[in-house]
Amino acid sequence: MKKLTLLEIVQSTLASMVSDQVNSISDSDESLVVAEIAQDTYYEILSREEWPFLRKARTLDAYGDTDYPVFLKSPVPVAYIRNVRYNIVTSTGTSDNYKEMDYLEPDEFLDKVYSRSSSATGVVSMLTPDNIKLYIYNNKSPSYYTSFDDEILVFDSYDSAVDTTLQSSKSSCIAIEVPSWTTSDTFVPLLPPQLFPMFLAEVKAAAHQYLKQQGSPTDAKRALRGSSLAKWTGNKMKDRMPRQGFGRH
Repeated sequence: MKKLTLLEIVQSTLASMVSDQVNSISDSDESLVVAEIAQDTYYEILSREEWPFLRKARTLDAYGDTDYPVFLKSPVPVAYIRNVRYNIVTSTGTSDNYKEMDYLEPDEFLDKVYSRSSSATGVVSMLTPDNIKLYIYNNKSPSYYTSFDDEILVFDSYDSAVDTTLQSSKSSCIAIEVPSWTTSDTFVPLLPPQLFPMFLAEVKAAAHQYLKQQGSPTDAKRALRGSSLAKWTGNKMKDRMPRQGFGRH
């Protein structure tokens, strides 16, 4: 199936309900409601899986504050972050050395940093914006990280002989990005062509239920078949994708 514009999705849905046709989604209250149903359905579908077509290689954003040298920020807007890497090249190194960072749950991260002696060489204390004291190394590259708020990535160390803070340019990650939606006639939702039949069927089924208070058995069956294909596609992708990382929910 080819990709459809939002107007084509609305027109097809109205036709399935035997409703008046429109030349623009703004032509009637009903067409505007269908467009809203399409938007809700789209983001509900995206929430089901870590879809490969949303996957992007990104750098993390700089935090930009020397009071928090082990902070980097999640790119925005993203739903999930995986495979965080950092260039751990030393001050005397001549070649880049990108190492994957281990993700730890916040309690595990705190266990590790609190197991450090505050008087050990290279260990310094740092207060987070919430006044949580952390013992971090300032003489070695980071090894692991966590996030307390799904936005700021907190690493266990940094090498002050190399940089005063962790650098965006030395980071990389795989991010699942959140696409934008535009309510316009020509807008085409970001979906692979093979998922459009499922998307359209689910929009029609939801519109029948919401606007007509009745089911659409044909569209329900099409949506179910599409859902099985989508689940298979998502599972294949997940089997290849390491679980390390965190996501916004």
